[in-house]
Amino acid sequence: MTTHNDPFASAAEAGDSKETGVYFGKVSVSATYCQLVKGTGRIPWTESDDPATRRTEVRIVLNPIDAMNQTRMVERTMIAENKDWREVTWPSIRDLGLKSPRDLEGKYTRLELVKTGRTYTNKQGQMREETCVKFTHLFENEAAATAAYWNKPVAQAAPQTGTPVAPAAAPVNDPERLTALQFLPALVKNAGGDRTALASMIAQMPLISKFFTVDSPEVAALFGKVA
Repeated sequence: MTTHNDPFASAAEAGDSKETGVYFGKVSVSATYCQLVKGTGRIPWTESDDPATRRTEVRIVLNPIDAMNQTRMVERTMIAENKDWREVTWPSIRDLGLKSPRDLEGKYTRLELVKTGRTYTNKQGQMREETCVKFTHLFENEAAATAAYWNKPVAQAAPQTGTPVAPAAAPVNDPERLTALQFLPALVKNAGGDRTALASMIAQMPLISKFFTVDSPEVAALFGKVA
């Protein structure tokens, strides 16, 4: 089989890739026993097989939050007896205060794909750097994960007194305002019909609060769709 190496094609593929190495989303995790057979790969392990051949396969799937605009799940399958799990993935889970990998199920988290230093050849004959999963944060819900994704502290909004001051008016075609407007649907969705939560989320995001409040017509229109 002949492999055609085209650096321009590789550049286009890299540019189209959504894998930034850092992801926010909801985790699903499963584990099963397997055995590794040379020339075949992983096959199921049963109680009738030699206990010395038993390995633990952990499958991690992260469904990215809507704000990431990802079209694919992040999936990794790891062997728990291997170095990557023992020295990177499991310690990162334990450091978050979890007692078992199953405690990750349904949690919103931030994970990184950490380079292992090894390489492999994919189905297209291209050399790739191998990565494993490292968890860095847990979040109470999707709204908190979304706020963290926009690199804003997840904290209580400062108490307000009196009537909220509306942001200064800006031209409707102002580029920065248009960018802020694009983020509103995700915030409104994550608020889930809770006006107070929505107001708090907007207040924590200067890019948004510079142009909009919970009472802005654009926000009210979106809020009405999910109320």
